[in-house]
This record gives sequence, C-alpha cells and structure tokens, in this order.
Amino acid sequence: MKKNLAALAAVFIVMFGFPWASVTLAPGDAGMAICFVLFFGVNTTVSMFVGIFAGLQVKQRWFLPFVNAAMFLLGAWTVFDWGNPDFNGFAIAYLAIALVACLTTIVVVRNIKKELNNN
Repeated sequence: MKKNLAALAAVFIVMFGFPWASVTLAPGDAGMAICFVLFFGVNTTVSMFVGIFAGLQVKQRWFLPFVNAAMFLLGAWTVFDWGNPDFNGFAIAYLAIALVACLTTIVVVRNIKKELNNN
C-alpha cells in the first residue's frame, strides 16, 4: 500500500508539478522547451516505469497506468488550457506505453519464475 501511494505521489509530482513549474518559473521560450522535454522525454519515461511497476504486482496495481494517463490529462488541462483536445493524444500514448510495459513485465516475470521452477 505504501509503495502504491509513493507511486501515485511521484506521478502527481511529474504530471502536475513539473508542467506547473515550467510554466510558472521558466521564462517564455524556455518554458515551451521544457514542456517539449516533459512531453516527449520525462512523461514517456515515467509512463514506462509506471507500467513496469504495475506489472510486478498487477493484481494490486492494475489501475496505475490509467491513473498516470488521467493525471497527465488533468495536469495539462489545469496548467495550459482546460478541455483542450490536443492533449488527448499524449494521454493515449502514455497509457499505451504504460500498458505495453506492464504486459511485457508480466511476461518477463512469468518466464523468469518458470525458469527458476524448472531448475
């Protein structure tokens, strides 16, 4: 439970705090450059790690990829423009990345357990 709360807090910080800080603290063009780094680098990486984390204990953490995408969407709408449909594609991509990472982790963990049981 504590690990799930820590993961949710980390996702909240990345999906809400980082965009807010880039818009609030960085000057005009630098804020836009930081947002590009967030959208294409940081958020993508965080989505992958959320998927891996969820895949390690999928019965207890299946919801994390969906929460990750929803938090991005709410954070982007809150910081930039509420209800802007341009962010939907990013949310879908982050959800897909997290789900693929989750499924890959499930397969890898099962194969490792199967190999350990065979030896």
